[in-house]
Amino acid sequence: MEKAKKIRKGENQSLWVNILIAGGIGLGVILFSVLISPLLLLKAENPDGLVLLTLLICVALGGFIGGFISAKASDGAEIVSALLTAMVMVIAILICSFLYKKGFSLTGLLFVVGTLSLSSLLGALAVLKMGNNKKHNMKKLKKMRR
Repeated sequence: MEKAKKIRKGENQSLWVNILIAGGIGLGVILFSVLISPLLLLKAENPDGLVLLTLLICVALGGFIGGFISAKASDGAEIVSALLTAMVMVIAILICSFLYKKGFSLTGLLFVVGTLSLSSLLGALAVLKMGNNKKHNMKKLKKMRR
């Protein structure tokens, strides 16, 4: 019974499982925001000029949320976890881009990698800035005493 409670809380998950889950959530946020953004672009005077900016905002939002979730789930390796989540998301975007005949452009890839990495780092820094709550600190102290 206790093991089932630990699995539900996510205490038994390894770093890689947390990274994959956070990367999937981040990619879902990117997909959702990319699907919603044309509705916002229709209100603009020149929507063609705002497409790249809107895409980078969507990628930054997904990277921030993915980095935040992975950093929150990891214990002690927040920045590494956030960067690995960004790289998992970049690999997934690369695989999707190879499905098209054109492939991808190197400058576009560099923009995506830079935006995802920076926003994931900002998500990890937000977790570090927030700190842990007292319950979490008490659990760590109890484990250290044993």
